[in-house]
Amino acid sequence: MRKHAGIILFMVSILCLARTAFLHEKTDICSKTQAAAAEPFFMKTGERGVIHSGMKMFFAWLREDVVFQDGTMELTGLVIEDMDGNGQKDMLAMLMPRAGKESNDSGCIWLYMNEDEPYCFDEPECFYDGQFDFFAEDIDNDGNVEIVLSMEGSGCGGAGDFYKVILKYRNDGAHHQIERMELPSDLWDGFTDQGIVVSVYQEAEKNLYSAYCSYFREIIYFEAENAAEPKEAPVWVGGNERGFFDLRAVEYQGQNALQASEYLYGEGGSAHEVATARFLILWDKDGNGYVEKWWLDSVRPESAG
Repeated sequence: MRKHAGIILFMVSILCLARTAFLHEKTDICSKTQAAAAEPFFMKTGERGVIHSGMKMFFAWLREDVVFQDGTMELTGLVIEDMDGNGQKDMLAMLMPRAGKESNDSGCIWLYMNEDEPYCFDEPECFYDGQFDFFAEDIDNDGNVEIVLSMEGSGCGGAGDFYKVILKYRNDGAHHQIERMELPSDLWDGFTDQGIVVSVYQEAEKNLYSAYCSYFREIIYFEAENAAEPKEAPVWVGGNERGFFDLRAVEYQGQNALQASEYLYGEGGSAHEVATARFLILWDKDGNGYVEKWWLDSVRPESAG
């Protein structure tokens, strides 16, 4: 009986040692995974002057929500600032698979506002490689802040293309909600409805063009270098493409507004940039966006409406 008891104790000891070794190995793997995720995070937060205790808190949030997915996702972009102006820092974290851009369609953006549940944006069309422009502003003057991001797309030539994301953070004190806002007009969205279409014509005079916007029924003449000799009469040669880029908050008649740009090309093809069109976007009291006006860079004094 004692002999069997000794064998049992021996086997239990072996199992305990094996379990201890397994737990040590698992803890070591976890610590390495966390360290791999933590290094870029603390580097980015340090660059933004976030105090050490705040850095730990923000990283703990990401870890609790398993955003790094056992080390398969890496942090590519980070914004930590008071986005809604209430005195408390908020966080935007952009991640993509460690496999690289070929797996970019499974990236994501995590948005942490105050103590609310985090919001995850993960549309496949978006690029998550960390190259993005960002600002937070109440662009539609409804008392709620909008988080506006523009990411580089896959286009080439001229201004390329940008993927736009506008997220409204609603906070009435009792309820909190994050929802996506659509731009009122873009080349890719609502093209047949409210799409801003600009046609570019090469005039008979050398280095002279005109841009016609059917939405406003306006013509603007401007100068740019020809890629081909002009004809005896004006001819259609190009227009706008690649969609809005360079989104920025501006002031218009004492209120906030959104300015967007679009690339215009001429007879030389998509790489022949002749002008940049600017559009001023406002929102009505019902939350519907519309384009208030448009203009071009470096326009000639004469223009026709």
